[in-house]
Amino acid sequence: MLSKIVKIGAYLYILICIQGCKLYKFTDASVNPNLKTIAVNNIPNLSPIVVPSLSNTVTEGLKDKFLRETNLKLSNIGADIEFNGSIIQYNIDPVSITNVATVAQNRLTISIKIECTNRVEPLKGFSQTFTDGENYDATKDLNSIEDDLITTITDRIIQNIFNKAFVNW
Repeated sequence: MLSKIVKIGAYLYILICIQGCKLYKFTDASVNPNLKTIAVNNIPNLSPIVVPSLSNTVTEGLKDKFLRETNLKLSNIGADIEFNGSIIQYNIDPVSITNVATVAQNRLTISIKIECTNRVEPLKGFSQTFTDGENYDATKDLNSIEDDLITTITDRIIQNIFNKAFVNW
């Protein structure tokens, strides 16, 4: 009899611990349950420097993030929440000069202007430019590290867009 009580107690303890982990997740999004569908339209690259794959990387990255971290379904027409935008900056600038007047580090900067239309909660819609960048060793060939830099930068920008849309801090 006592062993049954101990087993039941252990099961309850495990159940409470598992439920507790779900309640206190740090990355939970706050999505209105009335939002059912999402549209992420193509994010074209309008910056003076055009990297052919950047538009697709950003567009698909946003879709993947929203679908992976919310219960929203992708829709092309009449979505409850819609994202439009464009890549407006893709710059490479020197950021660190050595004592012999050569560049030690460059910085790749990407800016994406996003317009979010929320048809369920119109006041939560926004228009904002998200910018991020990453320094890299100027002696490295940009072509050999560009894809990794783009991934790092766009992942952070996409997280910031997601946070603006769905995380209420």
